[in-house]
Amino acid sequence: MYNIIIKSIITEKSIEQKNKNKITVVVSKKANKNQIIDAISKIFKLKVLFVNTCIYRGKNKRIGKYSGKLSNWKKAILTFNKNSNLDIFGDFSKKEV
Repeated sequence: MYNIIIKSIITEKSIEQKNKNKITVVVSKKANKNQIIDAISKIFKLKVLFVNTCIYRGKNKRIGKYSGKLSNWKKAILTFNKNSNLDIFGDFSKKEV
């Protein structure tokens, strides 16, 4: 269960989607939608309505004369109901100066 969810994606787009009751996470490449729903439900105790997944191919990278390829990864966008408390990653609107 804990090896299915790898990390959260925190970008401008994902923070905007948080207002629409959606969060974005990187998941294991072998995980299917049912396993992702079970893992999120057990870890965060939230009811997931929909899961959209995308598989990204790793890019070819080159540093100097050395070239290689980044690994493939899978992203999941989770949609929750309107009454869910999505303060999973903290509040980004409060900035201390």
